[in-house]
Amino acid sequence: SSILAYGQTGSGKTFTISGLLDRLAIDLMQQKGEAIKLHISFMELLGNTAKDLLNTASKVDILEDKFGGVNLAGLQEIEVEDAEKFLSLCQEASQQRHTSTTLKNDSSSRSHAVYRVRVENTEFRTAEDGQLLIVDLAGAENAADSQFHDKERIKETQAINSSLMTLKECIKNRARAAQDPSTYVHIPYR
Repeated sequence: SSILAYGQTGSGKTFTISGLLDRLAIDLMQQKGEAIKLHISFMELLGNTAKDLLNTASKVDILEDKFGGVNLAGLQEIEVEDAEKFLSLCQEASQQRHTSTTLKNDSSSRSHAVYRVRVENTEFRTAEDGQLLIVDLAGAENAADSQFHDKERIKETQAINSSLMTLKECIKNRARAAQDPSTYVHIPYR
């Protein structure tokens, strides 16, 4: 399952995701049984690069295998057994995310953050792992929002807006492909 927080810069996406992670940590720990292991990882997408938010020196390579599965090479995954550890890792990852002051927001996210929770069933090894992706997208900005940006901020804004438009096209085309599986629809993942 995936949750995407999308909207204008300064609209409260990161605040909402933070509250969601707080609730998720408590609920998951209360519901998990002895046979369930929870693993979390955190990744930042900034321009054309991906990095591990708990190991900022580590570059993450996003690779697709021959079966269409996505592999995240270089992304560390940590097993968590209690809500406190879950939340402390979320906090640590959030502090490593790129932010800047903009006209609309004192700490505007300049990257997309992906929080991944993988659920492993140790009792039934043949069961496929569950996965929850929580994505806090960088905020969209219009020309008026970026009128006082320097060259670097303007390039960031263009990259953010471009990636959000591409995401929109991916979602739209996936929906079109699902409507009529017999018709090929190009999905511009790259």
